[in-house]
This record gives sequence, C-alpha cells and structure tokens, in this order.
Amino acid sequence: MGERKIILVLSGEICTGKSTLSEKLKSHYSFLHCKTRDGLSYYADQKLKGAPPERDFYQKLGEELDIAGGGKWVLDYFQYLYEENFAQNSYYLIDSARILKQIQHIRDAYSYVVYHVHLEASAATLEDRFYKRGEIQGLSKEEQQEKYRKYKSDMTEQKVNDLRQEADLIINTDRCNDNDVFIQVASFFRLL
Repeated sequence: MGERKIILVLSGEICTGKSTLSEKLKSHYSFLHCKTRDGLSYYADQKLKGAPPERDFYQKLGEELDIAGGGKWVLDYFQYLYEENFAQNSYYLIDSARILKQIQHIRDAYSYVVYHVHLEASAATLEDRFYKRGEIQGLSKEEQQEKYRKYKSDMTEQKVNDLRQEADLIINTDRCNDNDVFIQVASFFRLL
C-alpha cells in the first residue's frame, strides 16, 4: 500500500505561529507548502503593476475573492500549484484558511485526506509577537501599534477564531514553544 496523503489546512489569527509551523513541517517532512498570501499575490499581480502591496491590501483582496467565489480561490490556487503532480507527493500544507467556506471547498475536493489544524493564543501574546516581527522593526512604536490595530480591525481576521469549531486539532500556542507545536502536529499525524 502506498504512503497516505495528507492535506493540512492551517488556520489562526496573525502571529499564532502558522508560518513557523509550516516551515518546520516543510523542512522535516517535505510538506509542499501553499501559502495563501502567495495566492493573493498571484491574484493581485493580475490587478496591479508596481510595488508589492501591504497586508491590509491582501486582507481586502482576500475578502473580495471570498465574496466573488465563495472562498473557492484557495482551492483554485492550491490546484494551480499542485494538481499536475498531485499523485507524486504525499504531504501538502495550506497556510492558511481564513473562512469556513475555504476549508469546505478543500474538503469537498479531497475528502478524507484533508485535516484542519487551528492555532490560537491570547490577545496579549499575539500583540507581543506582532511587535517582534522583522517586517515592522523599522517603524516607530506608534506606527507599529497603528499597523496592528489596522490588521486586527479586519472583519475576516476578527472572525478567524470561529474556525476552531471545525478543526480536527486545536493548539493553544500560548502554552508552548514552536517545537512543542511542531511535535503536537507531527504526533497527530503519526509522523514521529
């Protein structure tokens, strides 16, 4: 019997550790990594020319795509990346789903090989982690705070924790470091 397939869909608020977990799964177990932010860049390039936009642009574009296609753009981008060679690989990772319909489209297309892992942390931890991100280090404290408020005011971002209700595994990243999270996920999939 061949190796089993896993399509792991991550969800969670900004700074819960999704990207860190993704990198660990990619490097240790060769998960092919579909970044929805790259998907948004792909769709943005079709609309824009010039300098790369900031996160708030991507949040708005993601919302537009969710409304226009019922969240199917994530599945479409995943298939654009991997459909041709899907049979040759076993492990896939989607970082990250922002609404339930995105997860449902992926489950409808791939059924029992889809697993949803939701990461969460306290508001204080998320804010603290945000200020430590490299992408904002050159900004003043006021600019950092304004950027954080702006990102957190996005309606989709405010509702992302609702996805925990549909998750196969929920991990509170407040209570563990990035290696702990990685081990919990690897154990869940019996990869260790």
